Amino acid sequence: EGKRDEGIDLLLANMADAERAYAGSAGDLATRYANLALHLVEANRLAEGKALIARAAASNAQTGQSESQAGLSLMLARAGMAAREGDVVAAETIMRRTVAIRRQRMGRSFGLAVDLLTHARLVTQLDRPAEALVMLDEAAPMALEFFGPDTPPTWMIGQGRADALAMLGRLDEAERALEAVMPGLKSGGPDGLMAGIALRSRAIIALKRGRLDAADEALTAADRVFRKVGPAAVPYVRSVAPLRATITAARANST
Repeated sequence: EGKRDEGIDLLLANMADAERAYAGSAGDLATRYANLALHLVEANRLAEGKALIARAAASNAQTGQSESQAGLSLMLARAGMAAREGDVVAAETIMRRTVAIRRQRMGRSFGLAVDLLTHARLVTQLDRPAEALVMLDEAAPMALEFFGPDTPPTWMIGQGRADALAMLGRLDEAERALEAVMPGLKSGGPDGLMAGIALRSRAIIALKRGRLDAADEALTAADRVFRKVGPAAVPYVRSVAPLRATITAARANST
């Protein structure tokens, strides 16, 4: 129902009961921990998320769940926590290990596609678009196979490819990649997070083409969407200022 904080509070309030109820089912308990941790990260409730992740990691280590499906989801939450705290290098390190374990234990899977997408986003933030593109090109066919063409993971992989291609100066390819997934990105409405991400991608492409007014307009629209979305969009809100500074510098250099 969109009441994320209410749901989180209900799960936190009966955590002790859940731990007793799942005492004989380590996998179910690990899954509960991981799902709640991911929701706490998405809600930007970082202090509570960090405490829960520590609690879950200790439990998983005792029950042999650290590298299970749920254990890897907890690692995903840890990476998200680090990224939201501004430590993108630590987040990328966590995701590199997560991808390696997932690849070894589970091979081609929906989970590996999502992990590669998450890892590629972090690598892109670290200004390594060529690496990101390799990951996204691996993830794309898996997303089509396990999720289908009209699903958020597939759309977001396409959007990630557009950003990486733009950063590499392959602008025609970037525009084609973005346009191919634009209907999906806009399907959540003009004020949805994916629509904001698409606007940010348009800003990056316009900037690379030297269309500074168009870049500024798209970035301003993206910022408005991100701020309206709320906690889930916090990392994207943070990405606006550096991109705007790049646009401003480009203006100064063109005069």
